[in-house]
Amino acid sequence: MIKHIESGISGKGLGLHYLQSIRSLAIMCQIKGIVFTKPDGSIKVVAKGEERDLLEFASKLERESSSREIENFYTKWSEPNKDLESFHVVTG
Repeated sequence: MIKHIESGISGKGLGLHYLQSIRSLAIMCQIKGIVFTKPDGSIKVVAKGEERDLLEFASKLERESSSREIENFYTKWSEPNKDLESFHVVTG
């Protein structure tokens, strides 16, 4: 069953390299979505995929985040509400 998640990550050292690592993880888990840096410097991830793939992605994302100086991390699950065709990093 297709599901949707939104994750938020805030902390230090969350630059372009970290965004690219999230994209690589999403592609490996067969997830579609988008990751970007918000004006406050935190990161937002919007993703959709099969529930089992999203579970793996969210788990790995949380583990990856725990190895950094993360101040806040959340994942919110919902029904799909966006048409996401691939996984993109949005910069600038």
